[in-house]
Amino acid sequence: MGNYSDIQDRLSSLVDSLTAGPATLNAALTRETINVNIAADAAAGTAKNAVLFKAPAACRIVAARYIPGAVVTQDAANYAILDLNKEDGAAGGLTSLDSYSTQTAGNGTIAARVGFAWAMVISDTLAVNEVLVLEITKAGTGVALSEAVVQLTVEYA
Repeated sequence: MGNYSDIQDRLSSLVDSLTAGPATLNAALTRETINVNIAADAAAGTAKNAVLFKAPAACRIVAARYIPGAVVTQDAANYAILDLNKEDGAAGGLTSLDSYSTQTAGNGTIAARVGFAWAMVISDTLAVNEVLVLEITKAGTGVALSEAVVQLTVEYA
């Protein structure tokens, strides 16, 4: 949040919501879409933990999507696992919210500029100062990941 385009988009959404009713207006006021850039990495053994978001207030992750710039191919032995986790914000352990695997027997190929959505449920909440983390691990010789965007939709309590 903060740049002119974001503010303009939120105001436009707010104006549209005024004619749609209280429930839509409330969603416009309490939801935020956040885009987080993820750098490309090489294939073999490149594990990564990327902090995506630190909750400034109690909130729920309504949607989370991984959108790579280039296709990520599937393979039976050499693949990536992309875990969406939350952490207590004090270097505590990670709690998995959902996972995606490019293993052939897993979820498979990730389409370029389309990506995939992690399955979010109503209980995927963050307390104040909890952190949302993308953890990427590789199996075998791994698979190269291009630059990507993780798009989060957050709803504040």
